[in-house]
Amino acid sequence: MKALRYCVLFLVVIIGLTAFSQPGSYYPPPGNVEYHNDTLTICPPDSLPGEPVILIAYNIYVDSVFFDNITVTNPTDTIDYIFTFPALPPGDHAFCAKTVYNQWISDQACDSATVIYGYELPFLEDWSSGTFEDLQWVPSSGNWIIDAGEGNPAPAAEFQADPVQMNYIMNLESYPINALDVTIGKIWLDFDLNLNCINPTGDELMGVQVWNSISNVWTTFAIYSNDDGSFTWSFEHLNIQLLTINKMFKVRFQATGNNSADIQAWHIDNIHLYRQCWGAVTDLSLSENSAFNKLNWIVWGGPCFYEWIHWDDGNNSGNSIGTGEAVEFDVAARWTPQQLAAYPDAFVTRISFFPSEPTATYNLRLWQGSGPDTLLVDQPVQNPIIGQWNELPLSTPIPVNKTIDLWVGYHVITPTGYPAGVDAGPAINSYGNMMNFGGWHTLLEINPELDFNWNIECLLQQIDPNEPGHSYNIYRQTGNEEFQFYDNTENAEFIDSNIILSNRYCYKVTMESFKNGDTCESDPTNTACEIVNVGIIRPDYDNSVKIYPIPAKNWLNIESEEEMREIRVYNLLGKEVLKLEIGNLENQVDVSRLQSGIYYVTVETEKKEYKAKVVILK
Repeated sequence: MKALRYCVLFLVVIIGLTAFSQPGSYYPPPGNVEYHNDTLTICPPDSLPGEPVILIAYNIYVDSVFFDNITVTNPTDTIDYIFTFPALPPGDHAFCAKTVYNQWISDQACDSATVIYGYELPFLEDWSSGTFEDLQWVPSSGNWIIDAGEGNPAPAAEFQADPVQMNYIMNLESYPINALDVTIGKIWLDFDLNLNCINPTGDELMGVQVWNSISNVWTTFAIYSNDDGSFTWSFEHLNIQLLTINKMFKVRFQATGNNSADIQAWHIDNIHLYRQCWGAVTDLSLSENSAFNKLNWIVWGGPCFYEWIHWDDGNNSGNSIGTGEAVEFDVAARWTPQQLAAYPDAFVTRISFFPSEPTATYNLRLWQGSGPDTLLVDQPVQNPIIGQWNELPLSTPIPVNKTIDLWVGYHVITPTGYPAGVDAGPAINSYGNMMNFGGWHTLLEINPELDFNWNIECLLQQIDPNEPGHSYNIYRQTGNEEFQFYDNTENAEFIDSNIILSNRYCYKVTMESFKNGDTCESDPTNTACEIVNVGIIRPDYDNSVKIYPIPAKNWLNIESEEEMREIRVYNLLGKEVLKLEIGNLENQVDVSRLQSGIYYVTVETEKKEYKAKVVILK
């Protein structure tokens, strides 16, 4: 954050001037301009002309555009101009002021600063307030309403057909979201969507777009169509990390079409923006003995993580592209430097595509540049599996140059047929539908009816050179108490020696990553618990066999509702230490010769075998 500067005024009043404005006269600009926390401080000029030249006002400019005029009563006063929040979009701005004299306007004095505001992550909008105003959504027309009778559950945001709109573009735009301090992990946009359709024309669309304060442009992440008519609530899960990590951003839903009368309404509900950590821990297991509990878990991801990127919807539509005759061409999906900015030091390691012609030959290809200019990979595909996704590793991982475009696709030579698989569309034009067919074009440029994206995906392996640190948080539950943070370790295992045998402990583990002051804690693992129980075999399930006392010293009492045939006792290494063959409902087992520790007891009855864990404490 910039330090606040103070105005120091050196006022020189020039007396006795009688000349008015003329060439060569000097009309001083403001002495200093400083923007800080929504306030623009304007210091008076270091010197002032005398009568008849009078300082009467200041003109304020933001990003070279006139913004406001402030009348000045005393020319030696410092002026604080407060921007009505939020008068400016978040992001970097240039703030300037010019001194307005009764005879002239001075040169400008300027400051640059970043305007920061917005909701923090996670952000949830379920429309329960019944208004757009509560969380400051901005609809561009009255066709956007809150529908109290529809939702998942009700209410929901609705784009309604009435009043009927022709050749329209109408937006529902969010308030800014501040993710400036989010430097690790992914950012997801989840929402529910449905459509009530009248005529399935394919012309009525709902787009999902993201804007950020760096690019200052809207980028489309998904488009939904009325091509197949109405559909019930669909859960949508979009990775918008490309444009949102470490930025201020906004989301908008954009309804477009030729004739809104072809639909009844789009509905949007349960909008959820949140950060997900890179790494995860799973499969927590617990090994026990009388002195300690040992935890082990599996680590997924972390500082090195993987991301499949693509423009298609992930499905093959049953359609494929070709000429039906012998032909040779390239297909590709393209990403710009702006879209690749979220992947520092990334490598393309795998390509997945959908071949459709068994007589064709395919070569994986990767290019860079705006043309594209440079072919980096030309790798033959041996025995492609036709009619399904083929996921293939590159023989050499290719580093991503974030300063130029990345093109990923394949070359096809075919004597017949339609060899290149596509999704159902609509096309993410100029990104998901590039084709080298007598030169590079989009599919829509080649044929306006080919409104599809290629079935092409590539895997980026991202390795941050300044790897976030990571460690593991251990949470422990004693008895029926709540889970509490217990300890932290940098190892993928943990030994808890601070245990009391008569207590029962459960554990969960999370991964915590940290970098540049940002921390991100993953979701917890499964719960792993000791098997120790007090008085019964399965206190949460079955009361038909009871063992007591626990802990035991010399004797274990075992009672069953069914006749017991056999009792066995094992130590933690699985070695049998006692065996009793009996035929009654009650039995007292002598454990006086066993050492203190944890043991397993099995009780076999006519119907089943029961297992329990007991503590023997001398």
